[in-house]
Amino acid sequence: MLATPGHLPDSIAQFDARNGLLFTGDTYYPGPIYVFGPGADPAAYQRSVDRLAALAPQMRHVLGGQNVPLAPLSILPELAREFAEVRSRKLTAAKSDPKVSEYHGDKLVFFVNTSGVRGSRRTESAEMIR
Repeated sequence: MLATPGHLPDSIAQFDARNGLLFTGDTYYPGPIYVFGPGADPAAYQRSVDRLAALAPQMRHVLGGQNVPLAPLSILPELAREFAEVRSRKLTAAKSDPKVSEYHGDKLVFFVNTSGVRGSRRTESAEMIR
């Protein structure tokens, strides 16, 4: 079992190393990825997806928590890369309101706490304390 906070503080993924299976729970699923709402932490989500992407060479299958159950292995590095682009503001929000911003990457769509994107005063202050 792997702790994968970000979507929620208690999010987990299960990795069956013997069979090369990763069950991602809500950390990844085909469809818009939600990293907003009570308990969502975009910085923690980035760390979680980076960790899963690093495990990709050991996997045979990625099984998302919702929608279509089987995803290509290439999705994990893509997920980490595109979310890093959201956080660093390389991707521009397609839509935004005071609480949630919507970002469209090459393959993925993210809904993120507006305060969780680098450059907001609230996020920069929190990252300085960590």
